[in-house]
Amino acid sequence: MKKLGLVGGISWVSTMEYYKYINEGINTHLGGLNYAECVIYSLNFADIHAVKWDNSYDLLLNACFSLQKSGAQGIVLCANTAHFAEEELKKELSIPIISLVDATVDVVKKTTSIMSL
Repeated sequence: MKKLGLVGGISWVSTMEYYKYINEGINTHLGGLNYAECVIYSLNFADIHAVKWDNSYDLLLNACFSLQKSGAQGIVLCANTAHFAEEELKKELSIPIISLVDATVDVVKKTTSIMSL
């Protein structure tokens, strides 16, 4: 199993939901005592608020670098708002960011295909 890095803290509530659903999904697919191997880097939202969103890229990049150094093999941004920086972050990292946007598009396409049958 690959180690997943979660950038959280932008909303601790959404971070908790991502953690929960990732682990439930792993356990559904693998069963038994299998759960995700992951590392969470929880940002302090007050720091992001203090620098305003336009200047928060460096905080997100530092979190991603820390996760990459910890051995994470993929990263999830655990808040919709953080995805403003996704494309720029991807350019800096040697591991992939698992995109909420791409995953949503995939589900919508699958749902649309099923509905048109």
